[in-house]
Amino acid sequence: MDPGIVRAAFNQACAMDFGPGCENSLKMATRQTDFVHANPPDDELPIVIRGSKGPIIEMDTTELYSLACDRGWTAYCTGPMVNM
Repeated sequence: MDPGIVRAAFNQACAMDFGPGCENSLKMATRQTDFVHANPPDDELPIVIRGSKGPIIEMDTTELYSLACDRGWTAYCTGPMVNM
């Protein structure tokens, strides 16, 4: 993959306040390759899991997690975290 494209994607993620994008942008600048990963924020989940499968009508967080799990996003199979 073209390093310029990867760097641009990390910079865009950072500009959107996605912390791992900022971390990975810095890692690229210092020639590190141990990139960090994170799940998308819950409010972006409908966009991410939609893919080419049409609109997502589920809006409840629990339903979205279930749909994401069904579509292979195993990190969502345990359900949403509850903030206390």
